Amino acid sequence: MKRKHLVRSFLFIALVAFVFSAAPSRVAQAVVQSTPDESTARFSDARPLADLLNPDGTLNTAAGGRGALDLRGWNVTLDSKRGPLFQPAGGPPAKPTGFVWSPLGTGMDYSVNAIAISGSDVYAGGWFSQAGGVAANNIAKWNGSSWSALGTGMDYWVNVIAVSGSDVYVGGPFTHAGGVEVNYIAKWNGSSWSALGTGMDNDVHAIAFSGSDVYAGGSFWQAGGVAANRIAKWNVSTNSWSALGTGMDYPVYAIALSGSDVYAGGIFSQAGGVAANNIAKWNVSTNRGLRRIVG
Repeated sequence: MKRKHLVRSFLFIALVAFVFSAAPSRVAQAVVQSTPDESTARFSDARPLADLLNPDGTLNTAAGGRGALDLRGWNVTLDSKRGPLFQPAGGPPAKPTGFVWSPLGTGMDYSVNAIAISGSDVYAGGWFSQAGGVAANNIAKWNGSSWSALGTGMDYWVNVIAVSGSDVYVGGPFTHAGGVEVNYIAKWNGSSWSALGTGMDNDVHAIAFSGSDVYAGGSFWQAGGVAANRIAKWNVSTNSWSALGTGMDYPVYAIALSGSDVYAGGIFSQAGGVAANNIAKWNVSTNRGLRRIVG
């Protein structure tokens, strides 16, 4: 009998009063500790917790209202970022923020192909016209709480994004960025778009940078009017394009840098006239031709 009374007492204590306001940060105000006789009446007036939960188990403070919540039949997990997380008793415990997926606002209205990060800013490119309900043509920035456009964006989709300091380099099948003719590759400096010379004559699929050099790979044959088969280098200091040997015989889709070595991958069978099945290396310091990687 004593055990039963203790169980009932714990159930009565599990009535938490919440005060809701326009500020979502105001959640729990107090824990109501009552005797069995007092709490019987309180439970009859308490609002069902399920009516005030978001799909992820957090409280929907935007619902407004004032009163008490009946927590019987619910487990509570404290999360440092989202506050209390509620799950039905008997089910799996709620996972804290570090172990669950979360949306970035309301996301995009179509596909995302590329992501790059600089500090607390996340840049996303693809084939969309809105980001978080904001008009953003194929590229947008997430600052941790909201989406914003990068000017008027691109006239066609984005394949790749690379960030160097305050400069954001973008490649794809577009020909204009922010209303400026850029031809498949462009740079955003935080306030406006600009071209890298006269750009390319076909799509850019990959971008990587090292110091003052920006490497681009794709399906092109020319870069800035210079013959450059599927891979080329842009020098920020001289504002000019140059080829990496005779390049590849088919498109480049990936570029990675390690010290003085440039690694390129794609669907090619030759690099610099040398047999190289889909991956090759270029040495910057010696300007040695693109070579196959044996493996």
